[in-house]
Amino acid sequence: MKTLLNTKEELKRQKRIHGLSEEISNEELRLLEEGVPIQYIIGFIDFDNLKIKVDKRALIPRYETQEVVNKALEFIKDNSSVLDLCTGSGYIGLSIASKTNAKVTISDICPKALELAKENAEMNDLSVKILHSDLFKNINDKFDIIVSNPPYIPKGNIVDKSVLDHEPLKALFAGEDGNKFYKKIITSAPKYLNDGGWLIFEISEDNKDYIISKGFKVFNDINNKARIAIKQY
Repeated sequence: MKTLLNTKEELKRQKRIHGLSEEISNEELRLLEEGVPIQYIIGFIDFDNLKIKVDKRALIPRYETQEVVNKALEFIKDNSSVLDLCTGSGYIGLSIASKTNAKVTISDICPKALELAKENAEMNDLSVKILHSDLFKNINDKFDIIVSNPPYIPKGNIVDKSVLDHEPLKALFAGEDGNKFYKKIITSAPKYLNDGGWLIFEISEDNKDYIISKGFKVFNDINNKARIAIKQY
């Protein structure tokens, strides 16, 4: 368990990385004492040369998600159409848009998350199509690539208290087995993929067996844990 001292030192370290003053204000100290994630206190993260604003409207992107983006980039061409389904802060779609000339659409069920994603697109001067949609409900196009990092934690799994207390729970949990949204997406995705299109997921070890049973190839992340799943249709 982190002590407040360790957390203060980590906040100072992160501020130093971002070129901010290392001085910790009384308000920042209060937030630390409440267990608010350091990323929320700073207000943004730097990923892939993008500045991504983060707050309680969406989950904080994790570094493992960069590996999902890197795998998706292997299949994306300049004229590709890409859907980032369950976009949250917008990181996956915005990262792809920043690295390619693909036509990128980002969507989410949560209006507040989409507001944040729009702010991130504007802050990074990136042009993407933004849709409010419960999975595919308001999606009318077909895509060459669908990338999704949906909620995937099984109900009852142990999760860090700071995450439970401060990040949106609807973006975390996915039923008893953690596969609720994978099942829905896998069922519907073929209707929204062009011939030869790819469906790419971020997953965890909890989802690995189910995902493999559906014909996906699974890749481990830098920590040697199941993280990326791909399937061509």
